[in-house]
Amino acid sequence: KQHYELQLQIYTLATSYWFKLDSEEKYNEKFGGVLYIFLRGMPQHKGVYFKRPSWQNLNEYENRLSLENY
Repeated sequence: KQHYELQLQIYTLATSYWFKLDSEEKYNEKFGGVLYIFLRGMPQHKGVYFKRPSWQNLNEYENRLSLENY
């Protein structure tokens, strides 16, 4: 199992920390989202996944990951 959702949460948090996106306003202004491109065996017009977590999602990720001691 690849745990893509967990990767998305960790990378989104890391990016927000790295770029000091410490307010909803900064986050909405600077963070465009997460893009996964699956190349192996990718049929035409498939294999691309995009998600832009909300500020609320970001806070939920932070709380969940800190509670689970990753």
